[in-house]
Amino acid sequence: MITGSRGIKIQPDVPLDSIDELFDIIILPGGSPGYINLGNDKRVLDLVNRYYSEGKIVAAICAAPSVLAKAGILEKKKATIFDGMEDLLKNAKYVNQTVVEDQNIITSQGPGTSIEFALTILLRLTNEKKVREIKDQLLVR
Repeated sequence: MITGSRGIKIQPDVPLDSIDELFDIIILPGGSPGYINLGNDKRVLDLVNRYYSEGKIVAAICAAPSVLAKAGILEKKKATIFDGMEDLLKNAKYVNQTVVEDQNIITSQGPGTSIEFALTILLRLTNEKKVREIKDQLLVR
């Protein structure tokens, strides 16, 4: 059982130790102390590196891009992070935009950018037609 920063409990479908096959994407959520816990877990850092090195999509929002930096995959890459946490993007090229893409890495600034973040991910996984369909359902223009 995982407890989020707001006390929400989530039961993972697959425990982290049981992931032996890569999915299409890994997405790291933000929130404190969650991003700290993720960054302190060697299994997470190893998984991030594995996804990145195999060309899979690696995405992080809010403070979680700092975990990507800690994993070493943001070296000379463009990235964004929650406002005021730019110093945690060691060796990255900070970009003050809501969502930033650099090769197979997608980063976003926080809760207010989560829909744009999700739609950017969806576009990478599907196609423009599917994104338009979802945007229409969400009333996003």
